[in-house]
Amino acid sequence: MERRYNFDFLFLKKFLELHKILYLGQNYTNLIIFMFLLAIGGLETFVGYRVGLISGNFYKVLVDKDQDAFMSTCLESTALILGISVIKAVKKFTTRRLYVRWRRALCTHIQSIYLHGINFYKLSLFNEEIDNPDQRITADVNSLVTTYGGLVDDDLFLLPIATGYYAYKAYQGAGWIGPTGMFGLFLLSFINKIFMTPVANRTAQLER
Repeated sequence: MERRYNFDFLFLKKFLELHKILYLGQNYTNLIIFMFLLAIGGLETFVGYRVGLISGNFYKVLVDKDQDAFMSTCLESTALILGISVIKAVKKFTTRRLYVRWRRALCTHIQSIYLHGINFYKLSLFNEEIDNPDQRITADVNSLVTTYGGLVDDDLFLLPIATGYYAYKAYQGAGWIGPTGMFGLFLLSFINKIFMTPVANRTAQLER
């Protein structure tokens, strides 16, 4: 019977177990670094929003022909651009450090199972479904860490906070229509769930 891969409760359960391996026990330092990364991501969201307002601020002071406001806007804009540059650099460096630590945590966990008892001999000699277990472990760990790191890079874990922040800003700017439109578009995105299952199955088959 062909195994099916879905975005379901089993996936969420395994996703939770993965985080236990990455962040608990001897890898609690990873959790501290990850929380720092979340803080950096939140700061990036806030400063990024302010950077997006720079052009509007310049339009305002130029139209008003306010020289003093122009100078203060230049200084503030310079500080914001330098700040967002530093934040992005620190975020990228921290993420790359976590890549290495995630890989080490996963390799240590998998190797402890692989070398426990006679598992090594069972996989090497008596299992015809898995060829070259060592290479498969290396490839799978690399694929998982790269994919998971991409999710962290894309601020997946900050989406609830960022969504709430921008919904508040949308409400300030456009009243109830702003956040209603945001969440309406978000609900429509669940249509992607229909297309995710066949794509996930096909990707899993290619990875095998």
